[in-house]
Amino acid sequence: MLLRVFDALHQKDSNLKLYVIGQKPTQEQCEAYKDQASFKNIIFTGPIDTCDFKKYYDQACLMLLTSYQEGFGISALEGLAHGIPVIATECGGVRDFVIDDVTGYRVAINDDISMVEKAHAIMSSLELHEKLSCNARKFVQENFSRAIVYARFKYGLARVYPELKDWFSTCDGSVVLKYERVHERISH
Repeated sequence: MLLRVFDALHQKDSNLKLYVIGQKPTQEQCEAYKDQASFKNIIFTGPIDTCDFKKYYDQACLMLLTSYQEGFGISALEGLAHGIPVIATECGGVRDFVIDDVTGYRVAINDDISMVEKAHAIMSSLELHEKLSCNARKFVQENFSRAIVYARFKYGLARVYPELKDWFSTCDGSVVLKYERVHERISH
């Protein structure tokens, strides 16, 4: 799906480049696409060092996630944290943070047409790109900061092991209690 979508976008703008980070595809996997004009603009980086991710995030204007299944989708969340709008397939965990017209868009698996339309809309509208980019950063800061994730983790542990609640409160104040109150308010 990723290569098909990129090919369609490349037909609209031949200057686009696609960086595919991670394990490189095999020769056989690339065979069907190697004759497409867009293929020369695809850079398969292979695995990269964690400290090199920032360089790629800083260059990116959009992230396409074409997975069939994602447990959590950490790469999409990282993209959002860097202000990169994400277009992702309905593949699992990304539903929690790729929000239509807020941080990006979700499309059905193998719905190339919708992904191309959404990507083209974002890349051709500075206003839309800026809105999604600002919302993405803000959403991650408000929902996935280290303090919030830590509080959620402690809350979950304290629910399973109630004896930890007192220990957490002793160690670092009433973070578990504060998160519990917020969680209860949202749940009801």
